[in-house]
Amino acid sequence: MIWDYLLRLAIMLPLICAMIVAGLWLAKRYNLGALGARAGNARSVARLTETIVLSPGIRLAVVDFADKRLLLAVTKQGANLLSETAAPAFRMEEGGDAR
Repeated sequence: MIWDYLLRLAIMLPLICAMIVAGLWLAKRYNLGALGARAGNARSVARLTETIVLSPGIRLAVVDFADKRLLLAVTKQGANLLSETAAPAFRMEEGGDAR
């Protein structure tokens, strides 16, 4: 009876630990912790406008922050500011689209 319990424990405990590690790895890999920040809600100060992947570890990001548009080079080590311009003002067209 006790051996049956210990056998199940020996099988299930590593399986559960592996699932937790895999879930954390996926959350880090696909940046799932920042889903609310990506949505661009009304309270956020910064908005990620666009990203372009240059290589697996390097990407360019366009960020709107404090009435400025920033071009950032983002790597695993950090982010570097490449360019800074004034954020474009949006205007309403006759069709109702903001441009």
